[in-house]
Amino acid sequence: MSSDLSRYRTVSRTQAGGREPICGRSMMCSGGRCNFSSGTSRRTGSVSTYCLGDKKSRGEQIPLWLATLLKKQEKCNIVVPEWLSVEYLRVRYDEEIKFPSKFSNLPWHWLPIAKKLLDYASDDFIDPPHEIRSLLQDLREVRLVKARKGIRELNHVYIQLDGLSLMEINEMRPFILEVMDQLRKMNDSLKVKAEEETPRQAAAQMDRDDESDDDIYQKE
Repeated sequence: MSSDLSRYRTVSRTQAGGREPICGRSMMCSGGRCNFSSGTSRRTGSVSTYCLGDKKSRGEQIPLWLATLLKKQEKCNIVVPEWLSVEYLRVRYDEEIKFPSKFSNLPWHWLPIAKKLLDYASDDFIDPPHEIRSLLQDLREVRLVKARKGIRELNHVYIQLDGLSLMEINEMRPFILEVMDQLRKMNDSLKVKAEEETPRQAAAQMDRDDESDDDIYQKE
């Protein structure tokens, strides 16, 4: 995963028996970038740098790949973003059900980020990871159904996918291409049929006109 995909807040663990102060770099993702300040709160999305035995703070940015690497080495804990909570995901799911014609607002990389954090930092989640996984699966399924239904209702020239994440679009690419191809074929067949019908309609109209003229002459 690229370093600019997302950045996350981490807090270092103290080394057993260590004498030197250990600094924990903390961060919160916001649009793929992070802003840091001292003495901030997890819930507000603001960030701090903590140093055990040292009150001096400094700002840093930690990419997701580095945060997960440190986590695997048991050198940090990851502060999970607020959108990966049961409350937030339930609200998004309710929105998906309530508004069948649009998608709820989720991060551009919500699926791979959620998977990576659940795989490597499940013990850092505030809410039970199994509930998070279940809600993510529910969201994914309902959005997929809505997307496929919406694609079938659109035309062969333009398909709008506002609100879908990058991974969702990539997953649906084969289906989208298949639907677009079918729509193009239908449109082409309609054009050919219309072109064939035009001379026939013109000839039929001429026949009707001739019949009308004959009726007029007979009446006279």
